Amino acid sequence: MERAPKSLVHGLLLIDKPSGPTSHDVVDAVRKVLKQRRVGHLGTLDPIAEGLLPLALGWATRLAPILTHYDKVYEATFRLGVETDTHDRTGQVLAEYPVPSDLDEATIVEKVQAFVGEIQQVPPLISAKKYKGRPLYWWVRHGKPVPEPPPKPVRFHEIQVLQYDPPFVRLRIHCSAGAYIRALARDLGRALGTGAVVFEIRRTRWGPHDVAETIPLKDFLAGPTLVPPHFLSLEHVEPHWPRLTAHPRVVERLLHGQRVPLPPLLRFIETPEGLLKFPHLRVFTADGRLVAIARVEYPEWIHPAINFPQGTAGRSDGVTE
Repeated sequence: MERAPKSLVHGLLLIDKPSGPTSHDVVDAVRKVLKQRRVGHLGTLDPIAEGLLPLALGWATRLAPILTHYDKVYEATFRLGVETDTHDRTGQVLAEYPVPSDLDEATIVEKVQAFVGEIQQVPPLISAKKYKGRPLYWWVRHGKPVPEPPPKPVRFHEIQVLQYDPPFVRLRIHCSAGAYIRALARDLGRALGTGAVVFEIRRTRWGPHDVAETIPLKDFLAGPTLVPPHFLSLEHVEPHWPRLTAHPRVVERLLHGQRVPLPPLLRFIETPEGLLKFPHLRVFTADGRLVAIARVEYPEWIHPAINFPQGTAGRSDGVTE
């Protein structure tokens, strides 16, 4: 059976990213300070963006297909009166417009409501969307022509106008995974007839996690402690998912890719009522080792979704070697 190197750290690290570095810069810095390659982010923040950047360490990277679908909350400031090629303040100015003196907060609130709910959003040209195997930003930055990406469905659960101080609008935005705040600025600016770009942006929430749980990047790099709340060991990631303490035969079937009937397992599941709310189940051995994540097909089956190598506890004392 595959075993995890015991020198690795496995879990979820919540970093408060400053404006400036890319998300990959943060990943690279954490890789160096922890002396391990298996580190990845779970949702890109643009270089100008601040706030909650979740990093998966070690075998927690296997959770990426599930965790990257989380909703996000941002606080953003849009600047009216300008359009850029990046739809933020760092881009090349394409056009400038006067901001009408009679434009008021009530009008902005009204226009914003058109974007609440599920909409079709055209991703920015400078984004990580792929074209012929390369991110769109690669083509643009190399001066290559690239077609506008097709619109995709995204959801804005809530957009709240916090303040209008011309030419700046400050908003709180709760959106689905895959939604672009820069594209929202572009589209709101067009709806207002003024153009708009993202001037400042901070991610304050990612799924169940709040920015208050994070550690500033500079503090982590200066002293890479791995303790709650900014670090969750693999066994404690997503504690709201139901937990199954499984018989060895059940573990063996899941690790071999076989589904398992759910009804006989119900008495071994903590908070079984959570099966109605959450589509995944954490599977532990009798001695407390997380061995798998199962997909729940309520009320009949659980299916193997993600398996973890044995011995994933790794280093969790917060001290790098």
